[in-house]
Amino acid sequence: MRVVSAAVTKDQDDIFRAAEINEAELVAKGTALDLEVRRWLANKMKKKLTKKLTAQVLDLGVGANAQKLPDSAWPRSSGGLFGMFRK
Repeated sequence: MRVVSAAVTKDQDDIFRAAEINEAELVAKGTALDLEVRRWLANKMKKKLTKKLTAQVLDLGVGANAQKLPDSAWPRSSGGLFGMFRK
């Protein structure tokens, strides 16, 4: 969840919290968030997001790779469901 908090954007969070769910928008934003999580993690690992890295991140698990990051890699939380928003 900490990785999601670091990678989620304001418009994605708005869709996830909407009172009325638009399934097509939810799926699109969820897919975009999945890519953004992997992109954020690759950036913090100082690697280029490639198909090979994407497979590696998925195989080893986002959480396992995120745990290896130093505390300085993480933004400070501002609270809320997803913590800090990224533009």
